[in-house]
Amino acid sequence: MNTQILTAILSKDSKDSTYKYALLRAMVQCVMDQSPHKEKAENGWISYPFGLLIYYWVLYYYPIFASDSFIPQKNGETPELRRGTTIAFRREFNKVIHFYKDRGGYPQFRFDLIHGDVPESIQRDVIVLLRKIQSTIKNMPMKHLGFYEFGKHYSLVNYSTETIKTPSYYGIIKESGQYFILPELYSLMDEIGALIIGQDSIIDGWAEFTAQASKRAVGVEPVSKEKVLTVLTKAVNTPRKMREVKNILKSCDTGDINCIWTGARLSDRYHIDHAMPYSLWQNNNLWNLVPVKATINLKKSDKIPTSGLIERSSERIKDIWKLYARKYGRQFEQEIYEGLGTGLENDMNDAIHALKNKSDYLIEKRGFQKFEL
Repeated sequence: MNTQILTAILSKDSKDSTYKYALLRAMVQCVMDQSPHKEKAENGWISYPFGLLIYYWVLYYYPIFASDSFIPQKNGETPELRRGTTIAFRREFNKVIHFYKDRGGYPQFRFDLIHGDVPESIQRDVIVLLRKIQSTIKNMPMKHLGFYEFGKHYSLVNYSTETIKTPSYYGIIKESGQYFILPELYSLMDEIGALIIGQDSIIDGWAEFTAQASKRAVGVEPVSKEKVLTVLTKAVNTPRKMREVKNILKSCDTGDINCIWTGARLSDRYHIDHAMPYSLWQNNNLWNLVPVKATINLKKSDKIPTSGLIERSSERIKDIWKLYARKYGRQFEQEIYEGLGTGLENDMNDAIHALKNKSDYLIEKRGFQKFEL
């Protein structure tokens, strides 16, 4: 498979909504960011949890549907939400958005989903939403992706789904089943994925479609492409108070705090570093926050620690993670599962391995500058 076929899929496959853009964007993110979940099916296709697609769609569509001004995602869609012209799961999504409107909004919903703390009063509505998104993905864009080029349904991606019963990130991943990517498409996404979800392709096309749909919709105020791009690329910032993290570190039994990357004992003026830079990956989860010397943090800046540096620092990283685990228990375990795709088994070595793989991918595949000592 070559880039011309992918271009044809993007430009020639029929589209009445933004579903195709959302599916392709989510698939590329799986290839780039979810290697711990990657498996190979018996037929040779590449497999990932179907729940990853659902989770990414939740993150994509929440800010669009929660926007102060109506942003159509389907041709003919209007605020009246008439049947047949409304995105398939907007009504279900609106119930969740309304519930969280005065409870922290988008960041709080994501936090609750990751940690399995969705309030009981909204759990059923969240499950209905997740199932509706699952059904929409497999019966709409997944079915038709590549049809123009290959003349058959499910020619590039297929699925084997199960029923979602638990309104949490862990539940979505474990209960939703699997989806399968044609190996040639996987290889193409692996090579140029960072480009095709960039401003020149999937996200740009999504924004352009939305802007044009808003102009065609009766009774809808036109939305600029720039505004849609802002919404689509908005970071999901989960707040984390650095002082709180420092207080956790100070509570360790020995009282000594060592720089993660050098091993040097730290004074009270140390920094809290994002192991994977925040500018690259807006992630404030505990596993990504580590103590370092101020001078080292300034030197590292937005560079990616090499897998070799992570390996040499692994015992110090695990010591900090164990401290977080003792303090936050299940919350920390769920954060590391969401971020690295693995749990705390095997004395946290699986998580260290996933962090090293992430480093190798960002440096070798994505070309980000490496940090080494």
